[in-house]
Amino acid sequence: METLTWHMVDELKHAYRVTVIGPTGASSEAPEGIDVVEAPPAPLPWFLLRAFVLSIWTSLKLRPASVIAANGLTAPSAWICSKLVSARSAVYLHGLDIKTKNPVYRAIWLPFIRRCDVVIANSRFIADVATRSGVNPSRIRVLNPGVSLPEPDEHAPVESRFRAAYQLGSHPLMLYVGRFTKGKGLLPFVENVLPAVIKEMPNAKLVVIGGAATKGLGGATNYAEQVEEAVARNHLVDNVVFCGEKKYRDPDISAAYFSANVLVFAAQNDDEVEIEGFGMVPLEAAAHGLPTVGFGVGGLLDSVAPGSCGLLVEPGDYMEFTLRVLEALRMKDSVLTQSCVQFAQQRSWKQFGIGLRSILTK
Repeated sequence: METLTWHMVDELKHAYRVTVIGPTGASSEAPEGIDVVEAPPAPLPWFLLRAFVLSIWTSLKLRPASVIAANGLTAPSAWICSKLVSARSAVYLHGLDIKTKNPVYRAIWLPFIRRCDVVIANSRFIADVATRSGVNPSRIRVLNPGVSLPEPDEHAPVESRFRAAYQLGSHPLMLYVGRFTKGKGLLPFVENVLPAVIKEMPNAKLVVIGGAATKGLGGATNYAEQVEEAVARNHLVDNVVFCGEKKYRDPDISAAYFSANVLVFAAQNDDEVEIEGFGMVPLEAAAHGLPTVGFGVGGLLDSVAPGSCGLLVEPGDYMEFTLRVLEALRMKDSVLTQSCVQFAQQRSWKQFGIGLRSILTK
């Protein structure tokens, strides 16, 4: 989310003077030429209060034409500030910004989201959730996040280094990238798909990049331990490589995309889990020429184009999921690689910026 915010700022600066209210240290991450007003990031309630006061002070000083909340948590500040200076208010909605069942959030924050002049949803799925949550459909605009495109000549050297670093040899690789949450479906994949894949292809490996979810509205869980227990229980220890949590720009992530045969994303479609709001990882994989096999749920319907950059399977059909993963592991299709990259090129950050500026000027 932080990366998306900075890309929003970077694209907006081409047409506007932009000032950001952010946590302490944000100025070091900001694009060149951006003014940042900082508030201590923790505890969260204190940050929100300080950010609210700084937003009012900054708005009264600068008299902006638009006040934008980069997520649902800052929607109240954006809306109130916009009213104080007769500006336009906008909020960019991600997954839990509108899907959370937290009663306090829904009672206090959701009404402000509904009042914003423009509600930007990161996928058609989130737009639908926003509508069902009482947001006027006439105020909703869908704008998928963008993606950075790697240099094609990076492929061979980084793949070689990555495979050597994690002792992967020439094994066919499945890849999972993301937090360990129920909604992303790593545990059911390990339990329902991976054993069947390994039975057919014993030399295949699952590479896992990510860590436990410890922040955000969803709270911390013991999901990581459950995944590790499932790997041991199914005798898959030799077929699963845990690479640990990586920062967004860690070169290992790009190298893993280049090295793998298929990205697996068994996102769940259940009211009891956090349904994937968009699916940034499949889009990043596509930018590296890596196809995705996933369930057709939530925001994955926007981030995976069946036939172009992967395949979406009917939710819950683990047998079909297994067959498609095996098919991808046996095939290194240059044509599919090219179509993945072409799909991502149409969703670059530059294209995102064009769409964002268009929404804010209408």
